[in-house]
Amino acid sequence: RVLAATLQHPDVDPIDLLLNVAFGQSMLKRRERVERLYREHADFFNRYKAGGLETLKVILEKYIAGIAEDVSDTGLLKVFPLSKRGTFSELAQPFGGSSNVRSVLKELQLLLYSA
Repeated sequence: RVLAATLQHPDVDPIDLLLNVAFGQSMLKRRERVERLYREHADFFNRYKAGGLETLKVILEKYIAGIAEDVSDTGLLKVFPLSKRGTFSELAQPFGGSSNVRSVLKELQLLLYSA
């Protein structure tokens, strides 16, 4: 966050900032990274029905806002606004339960950074 503030790019992912500083790569804004994720990995999102898809969208909106730097953190299911939609177990149901939701969120993070 300090680097983002110093370089005046609060909407850029820290990894993109580091890649820019170290290797001169162009910086993607978080929103651009998520748009690319949706475009390039639509098959991932097509696996999930409305409840699961909405959960993923909320997590990615938190990422875009800079609130959730680690989209693989299952703790995100326990905070607002997801906490108002159900318990951790209820929110994990569309992903096949609490053990599978961890895998889904890890895959989401891998895809986010491959996009």
